[in-house]
Amino acid sequence: MAMRRAVALTFLAMMVVLLIGLGWELHARAEVRKARGDYIAALQRFEQKAKTPAEMERLPWAAQYLYLKSKVYPQRQEDLDVARQALKRVKQYKGKILEPGLRSRLGDYIGVADRLLTWTEEMWANEKEIDAAYFARDWGRRQELALDRSALGEKGQELVEAERRKWEKTGL
Repeated sequence: MAMRRAVALTFLAMMVVLLIGLGWELHARAEVRKARGDYIAALQRFEQKAKTPAEMERLPWAAQYLYLKSKVYPQRQEDLDVARQALKRVKQYKGKILEPGLRSRLGDYIGVADRLLTWTEEMWANEKEIDAAYFARDWGRRQELALDRSALGEKGQELVEAERRKWEKTGL
């Protein structure tokens, strides 16, 4: 009788641990989906660019550049920072996923998503340099940077597609 009770309690304890583990797994998967959604939303906000007022065209060049640096750049940088934080959350919750295959696929996804974010940051740095050259009226430098941007741009669409494909492979 005591042996049956011990076996039953052990079984019950194992079931409770299993259910708790399953709950954590489901929670981790939901958090990964949410973090990926935040990542994509932040990148989309970044790509939409901030709206500049119509009267900005009538402002002197120095005032236009000051407006960009004080209003537009911080807003876009914030979107990149949000995307970086969301990707960190995906990495954090990846470690809490119990299924090895899914954890591996998430690792692949994180690698591609990180390359996409790094590429976006490179494009952003290039765009700011182009603006600086434009407002400094350094047309030669601006042309050089624009050529660099077109070379960088080709890589971007491939990364966006790779990110989407890797996410679909995770099954989340």
